[in-house]
Amino acid sequence: MSTKILTCSFFLLTGVLSQHAGYTLTASAFVSVQRGLDVHIPCQFTYNKQHVNNFSTFYGYWFKSKEEPFQCASVPSQSKPDLLVTTNKEGQTIKESTKNRIHLDGDLEQGNCSFWINDAQLEDEGSYYFRVEQGNILKYSFYHKTLQVFMTGKHLLY
Repeated sequence: MSTKILTCSFFLLTGVLSQHAGYTLTASAFVSVQRGLDVHIPCQFTYNKQHVNNFSTFYGYWFKSKEEPFQCASVPSQSKPDLLVTTNKEGQTIKESTKNRIHLDGDLEQGNCSFWINDAQLEDEGSYYFRVEQGNILKYSFYHKTLQVFMTGKHLLY
């Protein structure tokens, strides 16, 4: 078995944890939600305190990866830009279908990156990762720490 597969297997069994000094992210590795329902996804992160500017706002971003599920890529593909589904930073281009349904609700300054998916849709299924920014130095994407959202009841008729 290759190291890449072992790394992925470890991740899938234990949840989501970062490997870079000072940066960790803890969330469920898998989340299931029935189509049409809401789900809250708890998430906590830590960051390198040396990178903080006390006068700047923390910004959080959740991206939906356009990569195939269960790929353990180290960085997103440049040919397939990932889709921003929610952020607390005004003026960002958010995927239209998620604008009023996916909401960041955590206190980023306290390391809370939790979010909601309301009225879950089939297109919400996939791999998500978190990015945090604050000031000019603190800019970190948890590419390796994705969470998978799965839809149940995919073929229900309303």
